Amino acid sequence: MREAPWVVIDDLGEEGSSEWLQTTLSIIKRRYEDQLPTIITTNLDLEELVERYPWLASIMLDGFRVVEVAGVDWRAR
Repeated sequence: MREAPWVVIDDLGEEGSSEWLQTTLSIIKRRYEDQLPTIITTNLDLEELVERYPWLASIMLDGFRVVEVAGVDWRAR
């Protein structure tokens, strides 16, 4: 995943194990350093994301594009 042309990390913030989280954050950091495209989805709002992953917020200001998608949670229906 560290060298793939694109990586999508789905549902950041819903991780189950700390090992998975550490691996995922390591991949995000490495891909950022290598300037490789990475898509991250999360149910966290920007404030929650910054609170939970402060270092991620700092790199988000340098090259990330945040796209907020709002709508009905179809799974809850």
